[in-house]
Amino acid sequence: MSIRNVDREETNKILSNKQRQSREIERLKIHELESESGCSSTTLLSGSGSDPSQYLFSSDDDFINPNLLLKNTQIRTKIPTLDLVCVKYGISDRSAAAIASGVLNDVGIITTDSSKKFDQNEVRRERKKSRNTARKKF
Repeated sequence: MSIRNVDREETNKILSNKQRQSREIERLKIHELESESGCSSTTLLSGSGSDPSQYLFSSDDDFINPNLLLKNTQIRTKIPTLDLVCVKYGISDRSAAAIASGVLNDVGIITTDSSKKFDQNEVRRERKKSRNTARKKF
């Protein structure tokens, strides 16, 4: 009995799963070391991610390199009025996001910086919130 054609796509999937699992194990080991030390340390990223000793822990805030920190830069804006108007006139989420970003750009609140622009997911989240509050009222 012999195996002829090896499925390369399946082999690549298996290899990527193994690599992902090994990275997760390394991350958990580092997290355990951090929790065992008892200090409020900050986990920093290394270049390759292959050696856990390359991760830096620092309880001294002056030593942290800002280029290596994990940052969460999500900006959530509440837009209940936009949601009500869009529901009233039957405007889609994508169209509502484009209109809101266009108006804010015309007014001068936002520029070419994409951090304050609306996307369709923000409109969708706001619609979901307003529907939930409307259900609770009745």
